[in-house]
Amino acid sequence: MGSIDAYESAKGRRYRVRWRDPEHQQREKRGFRTKREAELYNATVEVAMMKGTYFEASQSKITVGELAAEWLANKEQALKPSSFSPIRIAWRVYVEPRWAATPIGAIRPSAVEKWIR
Repeated sequence: MGSIDAYESAKGRRYRVRWRDPEHQQREKRGFRTKREAELYNATVEVAMMKGTYFEASQSKITVGELAAEWLANKEQALKPSSFSPIRIAWRVYVEPRWAATPIGAIRPSAVEKWIR
């Protein structure tokens, strides 16, 4: 559960929302003009954490290629070479050319559906 604090800025009274993310790191967003705006933002953060869809905005800039390197390394450790080979080939031939440079925050379900077709 987050907290909402008022503070004074050059433009007048503003509100700040503070919360703890799923990794227990304190986060905050400031600059809300009304307490109602801050409460609504706090509610969306809480719902996202309960649903498991919460992610930090800075993480949305990580590219698929950066995530894939770690993911592939984990898969390689967990699978036999004969099972891992098709995954590595599918990544290199199909996924990497289209998605490697794409930030995960820019991926939309409609783009993935179009690519699959």
